[in-house]
Amino acid sequence: MVSIAIAVLSLTEGPMPLRPTSLSDKTLHSLAYVLQAVTLLWALWRSYRPGWRGALLTFAYTIMLGGLMEVLQATYTRTRTGEWLDLAADAIGAVAGVALTYTILVLIDRHRTCKQN
Repeated sequence: MVSIAIAVLSLTEGPMPLRPTSLSDKTLHSLAYVLQAVTLLWALWRSYRPGWRGALLTFAYTIMLGGLMEVLQATYTRTRTGEWLDLAADAIGAVAGVALTYTILVLIDRHRTCKQN
């Protein structure tokens, strides 16, 4: 669902459908990809407990989504442009989201393990 929201917001022609905010464009990119990474890794963990492989998969998917959105903006929209700095902001968001979620999930698992022993 988050991927769909990112795609719609990234490829919408003309002015952004959201109200102008004091947040910079790069901050919004980072926050969107933090949310993408958190929701994907959380869902993977709850279903499969993939460990570090799930974190790596989440990071790779999130970065590829960001790259795809930048390419699509550059090639298929008239009012949007693909930017390397946007992709860098996406990557920062992906790293932050994966690191935060992975740390929390590992701590939760450790807490459950200690409680059972």
